[in-house]
Amino acid sequence: MTLIDSSSWIHALRKGGDACVRQRVLELMISGEAAWCDLVRVELWIGVKQKKEADFLRGLEENIHMLPM
Repeated sequence: MTLIDSSSWIHALRKGGDACVRQRVLELMISGEAAWCDLVRVELWIGVKQKKEADFLRGLEENIHMLPM
């Protein structure tokens, strides 16, 4: 399991995000190794501005491992 921090998720979720970071996060998601914690999840929710972003985060909540703090 790999805890992905907020800044890496932001790069991964933005079209203009760092390509290397986006690729690494995608690899972790595909392998089932991507994880986050409550603090990271809250930070991402704070940045949501559109329904599309909210829908995507809801999907992540169902598929990304939650690590205890």
